[in-house]
Amino acid sequence: HASGPAPRAPGGRPLGIALGMALDGAQGGLLGAAGDDGATYYTESLDWFRVVFGPRVALRSMPSVQARTVGCLKQHEVFAAEEVADGWARLARRELPFRSTSTEEQQQQEAWVLIDGTSRGLGPLLQPLEDQREAVRLAAGERKRLKEGMCLLINLDRRPDRRQNVEVLAAPHTWLRTAMTRLPAVNGRELSWDELLEQRLFAEEAWVNAERAERDRVSTIGKTPETFSAHLTLGGCGCALSHRRAWRALANSDSPWALVLEDDLVEVCRDFDDELDRVLAALPDDWDVCYLGYHTGLSGGRILQPGAHVSGEMQMLGVHNAWLPGLYGYLVTRPFAKFLLQEAFPMYAQVDTVVGCLLSRQAKGFALPAREFLVYAPPTEVSRDTDVQTFPEDMK
Repeated sequence: HASGPAPRAPGGRPLGIALGMALDGAQGGLLGAAGDDGATYYTESLDWFRVVFGPRVALRSMPSVQARTVGCLKQHEVFAAEEVADGWARLARRELPFRSTSTEEQQQQEAWVLIDGTSRGLGPLLQPLEDQREAVRLAAGERKRLKEGMCLLINLDRRPDRRQNVEVLAAPHTWLRTAMTRLPAVNGRELSWDELLEQRLFAEEAWVNAERAERDRVSTIGKTPETFSAHLTLGGCGCALSHRRAWRALANSDSPWALVLEDDLVEVCRDFDDELDRVLAALPDDWDVCYLGYHTGLSGGRILQPGAHVSGEMQMLGVHNAWLPGLYGYLVTRPFAKFLLQEAFPMYAQVDTVVGCLLSRQAKGFALPAREFLVYAPPTEVSRDTDVQTFPEDMK
């Protein structure tokens, strides 16, 4: 497999170089190790505002004061706008789900707000903000620990349904809604083992195991250990490279930590912002990773119940318990993100396994108790919606 000339891209450039130049392709495909710095992936074209007029300003169905009122913004709220035109700001789609005034208006596709009401004797209504970082600091309010964090949502271009679902879950939570930025996921359908091995992103051991499983028609999920194999699929490689993008984005930022989310979330606890602040307060100064949720065998009690609070009794992850299945919601520090970028590649196993093994070396990983999760995603065996895992029926 390793012999022969390196594959070449159209135009004659070595494939790795060509891929490295293709920054953030339309389908979120593979990028070369040198070019994939993460910096281009998490900047959305949004304008940010704070409401300065009180007690509230009206949202209109069209950019006109005569248009129908579809909701309101309260004084001091911060929000994102997808368009600014003729003195009006059109709210970003993710801002809409919880601002509607009726069931009918929850389906409203657009909401506009007047930026300056001076001509109507009201004065300025909105204050333009410098960028998302300023908006995040304002959204954090008195929760000082949230002011410097970032939040990255890993989402495939071809799964806008999942993105919309997570945005609806995040909408009631001021910090989460404001900080959450979509990170285009790497599409495993566009990857090949030749490219991955050439760029030393994955170990030959991973390819050998994948080839053996394909030949023997063994899936990654089965009823007994004898009927499945924990090998990497190309979808699993895409998942790993997507988390790599998140780590690079954090490493190249000035944020001390990031919340990384996958787009298969189905639950967020009721008071997420407050509880996340409590989690950060409970962690020691030298923490590396904290799981806000993971896959367990428990049938109930997975998410923090309404009115309950995080106890602060963190599970410390050591040599024998550092691996937790699932990376759908975790906090990671910038120093550990840099460590992962150095030590996790070439990757030899599924990304949650590798992260767990590396955490076991450091003894600075933590997890919430199983009944205090802040976020939750069902295991693949339940959702049956995956690009990463395979089932026995897929191998026939």
